[in-house]
Amino acid sequence: MADISRRLRLLMLRASFYPFTAATCALLVFAGFLTLTATGQDITQRVLQDVGWAPRDLLALDIGRTAYSALVTNGGYVFWMALVLTVVFVGAAEHLAGSAVAALTFWGVHFATTATMLLVSLPLHISGVSLATLVFLTRDVGPSAGYVGCLGLSLVLTRARWHWWALGAVGLFLVTALAVSLSTPGTAPADVSANLAHVIALPYGAALGWVVARRKAR
Repeated sequence: MADISRRLRLLMLRASFYPFTAATCALLVFAGFLTLTATGQDITQRVLQDVGWAPRDLLALDIGRTAYSALVTNGGYVFWMALVLTVVFVGAAEHLAGSAVAALTFWGVHFATTATMLLVSLPLHISGVSLATLVFLTRDVGPSAGYVGCLGLSLVLTRARWHWWALGAVGLFLVTALAVSLSTPGTAPADVSANLAHVIALPYGAALGWVVARRKAR
């Protein structure tokens, strides 16, 4: 018991250095248990319709749905993957730029990405492009836009000599994933939507990283 207590105190001490990352992970776990997606179950269609976000929701100014959809996952292995990547990418952003910048990056990129997806899908939807209509209407969940934005910021701010190469490699991987999802017949609209969000989120995060780096240089 004493050893467990010591480990818990050490974990809490480490979390106190990364309060935004810890709070985000706690909210993901809390939402996971509320939706049963933290217990290995996939998200149900009912829950997805209740808490999921689609580009059309911004037209109704449903900001609340846009926000809390970022704290729910599709369940199964995706829940644990989202939790691990949030720890790594958001934690890296908080380590390099501080809690305020990490929070601004996560939520700022999340909202900027959703707004951009609306601007991309709406005119194509009006023009009758069927895939754009599906993306425009399909609900999805997850924190990936936020933590991919934090990854972009972290890759710009890290002092490693290879950081621009790494940023380019990640960008190429995300673009390739989007191209594959667009060219593969029968790809789920939610997968196309997620891949599009990642391609948009990375440069937004990198741009914020460039701004922070410039301010530090001054």
